[in-house]
Amino acid sequence: MASPPKASYRLSNLHVNLFRNVYLISTDGSLFFKASSMQELRIYRQLAMAHSQLLSFVPSLVGIYKCKEDALDLIMDLSGDLCSVDFGALESLLATATKCRTFNCHEPIFTALKNLHNNNDTQSKIYFMDLKLGFITFPLGAQQSKIQSQEAKARDTTTSTHGVRLMGAVLPARSRTSTTESVLLTKTEGRACSYDDILAHLCTLFPDRRSLGQLVARLQALSASLLGECLHMCGPSLLISSTHQGQIDNHASHNALPSVFLVDFAHTYTRDQAVALCTDRHILSTTASTTIAACIESLSHNLQVYHVF
Repeated sequence: MASPPKASYRLSNLHVNLFRNVYLISTDGSLFFKASSMQELRIYRQLAMAHSQLLSFVPSLVGIYKCKEDALDLIMDLSGDLCSVDFGALESLLATATKCRTFNCHEPIFTALKNLHNNNDTQSKIYFMDLKLGFITFPLGAQQSKIQSQEAKARDTTTSTHGVRLMGAVLPARSRTSTTESVLLTKTEGRACSYDDILAHLCTLFPDRRSLGQLVARLQALSASLLGECLHMCGPSLLISSTHQGQIDNHASHNALPSVFLVDFAHTYTRDQAVALCTDRHILSTTASTTIAACIESLSHNLQVYHVF
């Protein structure tokens, strides 16, 4: 997708409340993007060089932009072959330009984030859920204060028991008598959700057997892709969106089309990087991409069982 050299943008407080990172959305709907780190860009390049199957589950990079008043100036294009990018120049650029941002773009995601749940042109409604993955969410090599704060957030939540925690969601209202068409869940409410609550919310996103089956298939494919990687991942996010056609109720199929993406590689490491940062075998095992894959596989299995009952 070609990116414009400039674009008007706005910052939504709702998105700030929903997500740990700040998301900016262009007013014309042309971009979805978030701040990225050099480490995240290195992981993107490694996946590109390896032609990883995981690429089909991650957003595409667009470029580095500089925020200038109400416009965004493109200063480095990353939409082409990432393997040919001069990462030395890129690192110098990000080190000196503090207001630069790296933009990720994918149609279902930015549409969901910009419109939240309503598409006036097609009469479809778009909903989404953000799930933090993994039993350990603090970066490898983090200071003790950071570790303690992250452990406190995860304690007594589904992160500690299942390696999945709700960070935010816009869900369809279950009742036809509801005064609103959507229900907003923040990360504070997500921290209080049980695992069954998460499964129930996913069933609300995908109310019929067909669409739920499509979601399960995508989750299983993502899990299989992660099994082929040798990465260590601390707190990546699983972003799931659904597009609903027509009135939502608890009976008929409404073509709730699922999209599944893995986002936020700011604290993802290669095996060599992980070993250099951490010598604790338990932490290395817990953050391995195979463990993240197991969390996703368990989610897909439990979702099927929950839907049956």
